[in-house]
Amino acid sequence: MDVLRGAIVARYHERLLRALADADPDAVQGHSESSLREHVRVGVEKGAELAIVETADVLRYVGLLLRFGVSLDADPRRPAVGYLLRQSGKSARNKLADVEAWFLAHEGPP
Repeated sequence: MDVLRGAIVARYHERLLRALADADPDAVQGHSESSLREHVRVGVEKGAELAIVETADVLRYVGLLLRFGVSLDADPRRPAVGYLLRQSGKSARNKLADVEAWFLAHEGPP
């Protein structure tokens, strides 16, 4: 059963990698394939912990991780981001919109 689960997860990651270049080409630029794979893996795992599970939302989240680092939700320089991502009762789409707005207001466009 673990082998089947691993194959399903690997296929999902591959689909995300292909979609990422189309969905967010600016975020992908400058990253190696191994870096992209690692960001996708982390994005899927952390996304699940943060209730970010829909493919479009996972792609947005991975784009943020590519731009601002995989410790985005725990960065001591940006505690508000972790708070925004952990808000209960908000949809993933709204959480991500809040995070994107925070970055735009505090750090400017990517």
